[in-house]
Amino acid sequence: MSKKKIRLLVDARVLEGEAQGSATYLRELYRAFMHAYGDQYELFFAAENEQAIRDQFPKQYQFGFIPLHTGSRTKLYGKVFPKLIKEWKIDWAHFQYMVPFFKKCGHIVTTHDVLFLDFPQQFPWTYRTSRRILFKLAFWNSDIKVTVSDYSKRAISQHFGVRSEEIVVTPNAVRAQYFEEHDKTQIRQELESQHGIKDFVLFVSRLEQRKNHRLLLAAFEKLELYDDYQLVFVGNNSLDDEALQGLVEEALRKYSGRFHWFRQVDEPLLMQLYRGAKAFVYPSLAEGFGIPPLEAAACLVPTLCASNTAMTDFTFFGNNLFDADQPEQFYEKLHRVLQSTPNEEELLDIAQQIKQKYSWRYAAQVIHESITGQKPSPQPKKAQMAKL
Repeated sequence: MSKKKIRLLVDARVLEGEAQGSATYLRELYRAFMHAYGDQYELFFAAENEQAIRDQFPKQYQFGFIPLHTGSRTKLYGKVFPKLIKEWKIDWAHFQYMVPFFKKCGHIVTTHDVLFLDFPQQFPWTYRTSRRILFKLAFWNSDIKVTVSDYSKRAISQHFGVRSEEIVVTPNAVRAQYFEEHDKTQIRQELESQHGIKDFVLFVSRLEQRKNHRLLLAAFEKLELYDDYQLVFVGNNSLDDEALQGLVEEALRKYSGRFHWFRQVDEPLLMQLYRGAKAFVYPSLAEGFGIPPLEAAACLVPTLCASNTAMTDFTFFGNNLFDADQPEQFYEKLHRVLQSTPNEEELLDIAQQIKQKYSWRYAAQVIHESITGQKPSPQPKKAQMAKL
């Protein structure tokens, strides 16, 4: 008699939106999960657009689709998800940041970071207040508590009052395609002919104050990089930061033809931009993990990365790590990188270290073993409400 498969639901709505770290995490985690453990699960993805979800997974990976038809967060978590979980006889459900208010199965929650509590000055008051309550409640009321780095694990334990040994870490990783061999000369020729981009410094990130776009724009001006180089930003203004968008739009006018802003790109173009860049820069003030500098380094691009929060783990960048609060140090290192001939052996070594240290297969293994190693608790602990 064959063993009954575990019925696992994944809240996949993030995969329908713009490119961001939480979408990359969910897509790559479950690609690896289905490859390794697909025969042990009946997997269901819940979202509004079925085709948008199926397009992101190889056709050989089989999963069911559960349609969602509401944009109201209160209705979704208060009524829709609990009802669907009961109707579809779901054993476990995986969410990011928030879980249903009523528990009908085992809850898995991934909270990537609590940077809004670590660096409150970087986030609006309304953003901090609602998330502090909802994220904490979700974390307490989940059977499997997940985050993506040791830094986030320590921060969540401190802010949410959860013992660190209750939290498991599923580190982000880089897809195998980023490590593939490529012809940089050909790629740079294509980028120039198709997009008018050449000899460029690249930064991939949504527009947010904590991402520190201002520092790179300041370097572009102070070092007069516009004489010899172009600057490329990739990432949307998803938080509707009018001041930061105004700064970027001013740079577009001031450095016309020398500065480019791609709000949204598909993965093939993103990979081309990584591979064709003269240098990649990641000056973020705070990260729960930080995937883009790893993707850039996997593409054998000289990468400058801020050394703070979760990124202190990126020791393989060596002298290309910098203190984001020390502009002059950053200017000096950016100037050095742009004036130096890339050390191919060193770039290959960094890429190899990243490939060995970070694996989506390992992240999938953590989720699988967490599910199979315990039974879901029937109801949330009543004491948890008092801790908010």
